[in-house]
Amino acid sequence: MRRGDSLLTYQDYTLRLPVPATGVAARRFLQLRAGLALPAYTVLGTTTSLKTQQAALQSITDLIVQPDGLTLVSPDADSSVTFKLNRRRWSGTRRATRIYRYQTNQTQASFANQPADSISIKNVYNGVTAAAAGSLGKIIGPVATGEVYAFKTGGTTPRYGLLLVVSVPTSTATTNTVGLQLEVRMAK
Repeated sequence: MRRGDSLLTYQDYTLRLPVPATGVAARRFLQLRAGLALPAYTVLGTTTSLKTQQAALQSITDLIVQPDGLTLVSPDADSSVTFKLNRRRWSGTRRATRIYRYQTNQTQASFANQPADSISIKNVYNGVTAAAAGSLGKIIGPVATGEVYAFKTGGTTPRYGLLLVVSVPTSTATTNTVGLQLEVRMAK
């Protein structure tokens, strides 16, 4: 649903991902601009009749949530070391999203006061990129509740944004929580 105030220079939303399962099928493929969280079978399925649709979904994927529900990976990260992303199933170009830790110990209330215009969000990203010299910005995790990350999506028109980790999945012998919850603020 759109906001009545279209003068905002950012969009924000909350992603609520399911409790992680086991195996690579539990991965979620995020498209940050639209707030899509796609299951693995839609992006990497083995159905040959859907290759065109899968290629389209792969081309818009910004981040991959690993099965642990705590690790976020850029699609162009080295899949031979960190995570297994089959080159046969994803043979096309991979978006080069970059993500870096910005702050810790934030709440949703304090996140509401974070930079909201596109220039400020981009400046935050540039600041944390400079501070993280030597980091490739392709893999973060395990994430923790209250951490804020600055990111830049890949593609021909990169978009900048902030991501707050609202909650992380936890499970005990008697309880399971909701999976990873992220609040995203992205410059328009």
